[in-house]
Amino acid sequence: MDQRDSEYSKKMGPLRLKKRVKELLLSGCGEEIVEIVSDDGRVVSALMGLGYDRESLLTWKAVEVMGKVVAALPPQKRREVVQRLLWSVTEESGGIGWVAIEMMTECVIHLPQELEDLVPIIIGFYEEEIFRPSVLYSLCRLGSTRPELIRDWDVVNKIINESLRDDRPEVAGMALYAGYCLREHIGRIQVPKRLRDDQRVVKIYHNGRLQETSLSELARRAEWED
Repeated sequence: MDQRDSEYSKKMGPLRLKKRVKELLLSGCGEEIVEIVSDDGRVVSALMGLGYDRESLLTWKAVEVMGKVVAALPPQKRREVVQRLLWSVTEESGGIGWVAIEMMTECVIHLPQELEDLVPIIIGFYEEEIFRPSVLYSLCRLGSTRPELIRDWDVVNKIINESLRDDRPEVAGMALYAGYCLREHIGRIQVPKRLRDDQRVVKIYHNGRLQETSLSELARRAEWED
């Protein structure tokens, strides 16, 4: 992005800026969004505003870039963003930030020394049933990119195995995904037989794509020995 583009972004109204962020996300230009945020902190608000539809690829693209964006902010602004994300998942906020936990996780990944104290908080959200898919996804991301931040792998193993018994496909599916993702650290998971034949479909964001996969296929992958 040259200086003219940077100046242009400053002159955008909120709706135009949000539209521009969407365009950049969908075209895979995450680095340009990071460059914008150095001049316009409203980009964070635009990204958070895209975090309410777990079925949308745009939402997951926003999750993916959030950590890079926050890392580009001045130090005093970083905690402020994290506090906003935490607030968005509380009842007091008046609304639920459906992927706020995943966004916080990306912030931790990009600022591990500064934000490692958030890891127990992220894991603690597992106690809230509505956030279990988010926590499972976050465990996969943390464990595969910053395994040193996971202090107790037994707790992770317990969470995954408990989630495998959940009848909700979005929870069981994410548990299978996490089990596969983290097998280097927790070993092979014991997949319940019913999941091997379960044809219900879930959507999981992986390698830049929002993929539809059956629980049976996820079970097969989780049990595969390389």
